[in-house]
Amino acid sequence: MSPIISGGSGGASQVQLVFQSTLAAPAAAIDSGAVIPSSGSVLEVFFQGQSSTVAAAVALNLTFNNDTGANYDRQKVAGASVTASATTNLAATSADGLLHGNTGTTGYPGMARVVIPAYAGTTFFKTGEFYSTVIDGTAGNCTVQVDAVGWRSTAAITRVALTANSGNLAVGSSMFVYIR
Repeated sequence: MSPIISGGSGGASQVQLVFQSTLAAPAAAIDSGAVIPSSGSVLEVFFQGQSSTVAAAVALNLTFNNDTGANYDRQKVAGASVTASATTNLAATSADGLLHGNTGTTGYPGMARVVIPAYAGTTFFKTGEFYSTVIDGTAGNCTVQVDAVGWRSTAAITRVALTANSGNLAVGSSMFVYIR
């Protein structure tokens, strides 16, 4: 049974954990499976982890409903150390954020948060935000990235997967999926 967190009197807002996983062995992905019910209005995904890749940071790929077609669009604003940048990427095979690699300061994971309102709706394509960070004891390795993401589908989101663009997700990497 998933815990439900009440938003106060009258049940104005409830948050329900629908999936959680922490890797006990390296894996290519954390995939919720088709467990996300259509009973909520907002989907939130939280991730913390590392890649096995020898790098300060690699891409963290996000897909919905096993769709790896060219159906993902994004506008990215990022800060890496003291440098700001912005890019657009259209018709990609995933939305991508950041993931800490296995170099840099030991013990720091990458962190990501994805928010998709109206995730169960079937009228519009899905849009939302994908926020990710790599913090490190070395200034040149510190990065924050905020993406506006779009998925060119009117299907309700029932499944979420996160993969490292290179290498595996490391032991201890975790994903939590909530609806509200």
